[in-house]
Amino acid sequence: MYKTQTNKTEVFEIIELKDGLVAFKGSNGKYLSSENGTKAMTCVSTKMGKSEKFIMVGYGNDTFVLKGNNNKHVRANM
Repeated sequence: MYKTQTNKTEVFEIIELKDGLVAFKGSNGKYLSSENGTKAMTCVSTKMGKSEKFIMVGYGNDTFVLKGNNNKHVRANM
């Protein structure tokens, strides 16, 4: 379990799952969802389904990229 802060109001807990997947639990107690790439990401899911699981790809120097369940990378303007 790791914690990462994206801004001054939101802290995410990184939950390591099976098969190299991770999930992100927000400070509101809910899970971050990729929304399968169909709309903006949210942090309102009460359960971990496919859209709440990510692959975290390391690029060195503590830099990571997330891949959603649709096998596409998460972008800042999702």
